[in-house]
Amino acid sequence: MLLLPCCWSFAQQDPVLMTVNGKKISRSEFEYKLKKDGKDNLKGKDLKTYAAQYAIDQLKVCAAENAGLDTLQSFRNLISTYRKQLIRTYLFGANTDDTDARNLYSKLRSESGSGEVQIIQIFKHLKQNATSTEIESSKRQMDSIYGVIQAHPDRFNQLVKRFSEKKDTMWITHLDIPEEFEKPVFALSVNHYTEPFFSPPGIHIVKLLGRRNLAPYEELKDELKNSADSEKDMESLFDKIKSELKYSPNESGMEELLNTGTTAKDLFSIGQKSYSAKEFKRFADVCPMEINAQIKAFISKSLLDSESKKLEKSHPEYYQQIKCYRDDILIREENDISIPAHPDSLSLQDYFLKNQMDYKWSTPHYRGTVLHCANKKIGKIAKKMFKKHPQEEWASIVNTINKNGNNLSIEQGTYAPGDNLAIDFYIYDKEGYVQPAAYPYTLVIGEKLKAPTNYKEVADKLLPDYRNYMQQQWTEHLQAVGKVEISEEVLKTVNNH
Repeated sequence: MLLLPCCWSFAQQDPVLMTVNGKKISRSEFEYKLKKDGKDNLKGKDLKTYAAQYAIDQLKVCAAENAGLDTLQSFRNLISTYRKQLIRTYLFGANTDDTDARNLYSKLRSESGSGEVQIIQIFKHLKQNATSTEIESSKRQMDSIYGVIQAHPDRFNQLVKRFSEKKDTMWITHLDIPEEFEKPVFALSVNHYTEPFFSPPGIHIVKLLGRRNLAPYEELKDELKNSADSEKDMESLFDKIKSELKYSPNESGMEELLNTGTTAKDLFSIGQKSYSAKEFKRFADVCPMEINAQIKAFISKSLLDSESKKLEKSHPEYYQQIKCYRDDILIREENDISIPAHPDSLSLQDYFLKNQMDYKWSTPHYRGTVLHCANKKIGKIAKKMFKKHPQEEWASIVNTINKNGNNLSIEQGTYAPGDNLAIDFYIYDKEGYVQPAAYPYTLVIGEKLKAPTNYKEVADKLLPDYRNYMQQQWTEHLQAVGKVEISEEVLKTVNNH
């Protein structure tokens, strides 16, 4: 009972500003976000508008959590990295200078296999809570794919297209990847590939496509400074945490775990709390890697968790920083999923037809083909062939004709006056077109249009509009299925208490 006045006093000092799908958001949390965005001077109507948008963002966070985006290993890795950087800043300060970054750059350049490598990979993501059965199933599938690659190395790209969750080639440096990925990949020779291996995000088979020198220092400076911070301070960071939190390893338990794969003994303790092999196994089941690396990662995570709880008590803003960073990532991921970067053509055309009046041209355009020909005869042959095929195939027809020599050049599109000199000359009677010496004969085939009939003709303007429309539709859906309550009385006290 004696604790109640203290709790009541704290609640009064930091009241609940809003509730989003049952989740309570305090005034201090909202004020932190305002300050971070440089909006801490907002008042009245502007503050209400910002609060409404903040509530929508929190609905997106809820949607992302419901979709399990916060359980993905890639997401957890981002949070873990940010948390380490934040804890390091609280314990040591952020003072990496240019010298440390340049030293790291020199080290990278001198290392065997330094520079950047271009890779393509067969990758299968493993979710954070993947079971041992799911992990083993993925391993069996990758082993099977690896067997096919060994028998038919030329099929690697086909297997990427068929099985990989990451299909693009990419250039990477030592700075971009975890150690589990770095060691097997940078040891490869060009056109060779790895055996299947695990990393925090999942399981990989990687092929090395090329190497090049490291990018100039100035291009990598910010990344180098962050890595220099990490390299210089991480060992000191964990030594300091171990000392402050009274970390104590149980060597016999560790040794038995390494030798037999299991133990009934505790592995280590942090303060009054002991950490058992059962807790390690739960961690190891969702973080497949070599057992020494698993133990090291488990100790690191346990230390960071304990230090985080301590910092939350001593530095309230620490919690706000972590939560704000976490929310920002989930909102971004939720937006990427709900509003695709590359919508399908049917959806875009449907949106265009429903909003056609918004995309009318102020002047007529010419939709057509400009065919530059080596002579009149070649032009007639091409035109005759065009009549038997849709326009989408005309470029292929030109390529077929050109197998006997560079006789034709084709341009296709929808052109406003001034977009194409040949169209301007032949259709709009404007001067300024010079006939190419290699193509003395030109054919123009098409029609004038008063308004567009296909979204592709106005794609530059339509695509942003479509994304805004989809954003609005998704927001309205979240508002319809979610529940938001904002306290007007508490909002009046924001930045004024």
